[in-house]
Amino acid sequence: MTERRHWLELALTDPNVTITSRSLLSLRIQCLGVAASAASSLVLWENETTEQKAWYPQAFMRGSVAIVMSAFALEAAINEAATMLRMDDQAFAGIEMLPPLKKADEIAKLMGFAKLRRGDKICQHARLLYRLRSGLAHGRAEWSDEVKTHATLSEEVSSLGVSLSPFMSPNDKPFPVGCMSGAMALWAVDAARNYITAYYAAACIHG
Repeated sequence: MTERRHWLELALTDPNVTITSRSLLSLRIQCLGVAASAASSLVLWENETTEQKAWYPQAFMRGSVAIVMSAFALEAAINEAATMLRMDDQAFAGIEMLPPLKKADEIAKLMGFAKLRRGDKICQHARLLYRLRSGLAHGRAEWSDEVKTHATLSEEVSSLGVSLSPFMSPNDKPFPVGCMSGAMALWAVDAARNYITAYYAAACIHG
């Protein structure tokens, strides 16, 4: 009876076969992990704390990390998609500085797969996530009664129907105060994860 050997064993013993391996450090996964941990921490803190004085620094420390790192994960996922699809470096350089969702659309166009529909909830939430990230990362001082960036983002946050901080006062705005809640932090993680999942499915990327 002839012994049957596994193909991998045969390959490893064949001098004409060279096996190499490559790995890709996924900042997408790292950023999402940090965001999820921050969101969970804020939920736990809200459930355990009874002290409402000076609550905002504690909530902001956790909530801002969840929002910003979720947005970082989204952008990292788009950049990683270009790498995993083996997009030409020169072609990528031409779109690298575009806003993340616009870059995602361009990658889809150049690599021949359907872009996500801008009107879908997944894209709307991803767009708001990145706008919240920009509002925090490039924060500008505004008076509470001004109808500028804070007012616009506050309206968009309110329209989500997500629970805001239980510690906010009636005079506090949804952005940048009320949105520092456990529910909003979890929403940010889900917004990034849902967009990434849908985009990778459209691109036939597994991983």
